[in-house]
Amino acid sequence: MVKRIIILIMLVLLLSLPSIANAEVDHLVFLDGNQEKYMTDKEANEFRTRLEEISDKHNADFVIIFKENVGNAQSYAEQYYVNNNLGRGPNKDGVILLINMAGGPGNRDIYIATHGISKDYITDKKIDKLLDVLIDNGLGDYIYYEPISAYIKNLDKLHRGNYVSPLDALISAVAGLFASGGYAAKVKREYKASNPSKQYRMASNAIANYASESDNFIREYTTSRTIPKPSSSSSSGGGGSSGGSSFGGGGRKF
Repeated sequence: MVKRIIILIMLVLLLSLPSIANAEVDHLVFLDGNQEKYMTDKEANEFRTRLEEISDKHNADFVIIFKENVGNAQSYAEQYYVNNNLGRGPNKDGVILLINMAGGPGNRDIYIATHGISKDYITDKKIDKLLDVLIDNGLGDYIYYEPISAYIKNLDKLHRGNYVSPLDALISAVAGLFASGGYAAKVKREYKASNPSKQYRMASNAIANYASESDNFIREYTTSRTIPKPSSSSSSGGGGSSGGSSFGGGGRKF
């Protein structure tokens, strides 16, 4: 029992170690080089710090990019994610927000792409909520600080999902082992303490009559049919793929 607990503790601690973050990730990017159009240096630095903090907290890359005239917002966001090697862990977990303010009302884009475990945490319903947060806080009126601040706050909150911290998992696992071990020991003691039941003499007390019986084989029927080979087909679900990577996500024009 003790050995199993020690092995479990070592395994949980090993799995809980954060993966090495990509030191080159810029969590807030202005691809047209026009940051001053959207916010001050102080505001940009604040957002970068907050995005980096929640990225480390959830062990996933959270990135916001501003880019005008992107064409297809979904394809651009996903391709940027892949080309810049974003994402943490073996599944490249992360969320990227693309903001395209060019074109005027009705033609501007916001798109959120999710990857890895983040696809499970940030569901379609949560994506809609994040998009609402951006619009409701004034992004459509060319206000940027409040929408971005609210987005980061809600992303941190929504990405938790049913997240269980390594410490909580360790405590639950150890408690479960102790509980199961204690119960097994209790049952074993109760069996030892109870009087053994009397053995029933089956041979002398059983009442049974046996008679020989035989089956006569009459005939055999055999049928056969040809099973056709299934036709090949392919289908795709929601989200998209870029460079062999599968994404979730959603967006809207505003």
